[in-house]
Amino acid sequence: VRPGTYCEPKMTTVGSQDTTGPMTRDELKDLACLGFSTDLVMQSFCHTAAYPKPIDVTTHHTLPDFIMTGGGVSLRPGDGIIHSW
Repeated sequence: VRPGTYCEPKMTTVGSQDTTGPMTRDELKDLACLGFSTDLVMQSFCHTAAYPKPIDVTTHHTLPDFIMTGGGVSLRPGDGIIHSW
């Protein structure tokens, strides 16, 4: 993209990591978001899987259903990380 040119980016993938996932879920609910419009939405649990606090365990059980209901993919704790994004 050069200065003065118009560019309209298209978002095709979204990665959400577990420490911000609950906040993202709350924001999407506040916006009445019923589904995702990108080709891929993936939720990971890379930051809380190894040493989860009690609140993390709750998130591990509730966040995947929310993501999958919206049409996304949810990794399970221990499945891996998405830091390459």
